[in-house]
Amino acid sequence: MTHTELLNHIRLELKNQGVVWKREQDFFEFLLPDKNWKKFRSTWYSWKPTKDGLYTTHNLSKSTHILAIIAEKFHLNMSVWEASSPVQIRAVEQGLKAYFLKEDALDISEIIPQFTLSEVQEQLLKKLKIMPLFNMKKILDEHPECFTRTFPNQPFLLALLNILYAKGAYAFLVEKVFPNLMAHQRSNVHVKILEAHVLGSLEKPRFMEAVKLLDSIESDDTDEIIDLKTAAISNLRRFHVANSNFSDARLKEGLARTIKTYYQIYCYKRKYHYYPAINLMYALDLASRLGVETIDIDTKILYRQAKVSMVKEQSSNDRDLQYYASVSELEFLLLLGKQGVMREMGRMLERLTPLVTMVERTERQMVEFLAMAERLGADLGVMKVEFKKVIGLLEDYKKVNHGE
Repeated sequence: MTHTELLNHIRLELKNQGVVWKREQDFFEFLLPDKNWKKFRSTWYSWKPTKDGLYTTHNLSKSTHILAIIAEKFHLNMSVWEASSPVQIRAVEQGLKAYFLKEDALDISEIIPQFTLSEVQEQLLKKLKIMPLFNMKKILDEHPECFTRTFPNQPFLLALLNILYAKGAYAFLVEKVFPNLMAHQRSNVHVKILEAHVLGSLEKPRFMEAVKLLDSIESDDTDEIIDLKTAAISNLRRFHVANSNFSDARLKEGLARTIKTYYQIYCYKRKYHYYPAINLMYALDLASRLGVETIDIDTKILYRQAKVSMVKEQSSNDRDLQYYASVSELEFLLLLGKQGVMREMGRMLERLTPLVTMVERTERQMVEFLAMAERLGADLGVMKVEFKKVIGLLEDYKKVNHGE
């Protein structure tokens, strides 16, 4: 979500919790009691949806101090403003829980020093947001003072984390950003999730570290539990694919266990989300071609059940969610042997223009599926040709959009 959309998500969640206000001024003063309404009135109305439900282009980017006040009020990390929609939604839910429980707890936050971005850091972040990845390293190397492990640098490092993650600068994150985040930041759920994804996306992936990190995160949120467990099992699966020391028999045994685990996650509290479902679908297809004995699942029913969550996220205002839901449906159709997937994939990429890093994850899933099938001698038939065509399309998209 954009900053404006996230602010309005907070607005809706507050209403759901029973917070009421008659005028926009009342809401403004609730959020920002120390700020002058008259000074902000003209811009405040561009931070909410229009009457027809559309969002204006103004997204609070120039009001970092306002973002910081709102984040602190609702126990949010500043990095939430640049995070993906699922992470933002979970963070707001947890933050509001903490906010409404605040009266029952001893609060010492007012006497703990707070740090905000320096003017140099703000300008640097603005440049980096619009800069191609291959130009970023030189700029970052010119500011070593921003990468020391100090309290004043923490807001900068957290904001930079989201920018570099979106651009796929995984090695730089591991070398310069994560080591310089302090313990209270490294333990933040959002930061731990991003670090796990980064570890699994390195040129030489550290899959088991990612698995252990994801498995260490405790949550009582159903959607978050499903995401965490699916991501952990997916990294474990990729570890098996990449490990040349494993025998075929051990890989097939691991495939059967993976299917059972994905299915448990998929059925958890009857959520039937497409994220574990599409991973389960890949594993089921491979198992059936290899004659691996596993649980009996009708893949057409699996697709129909998961489609509910895909349709829901395809209609979201968030393009990241739209992409993941749309590409997962197309992967389902590929695995079900449907025709015309490549054409639909091209249309979807043109419509949503996803980040190259997101497309890379889709391509990686497909390439690993083909690699495992080849290694174990599974005959994919014509489906192999279709997969290679789609992979070629994704490669072309990456080349054209490399400088994004």
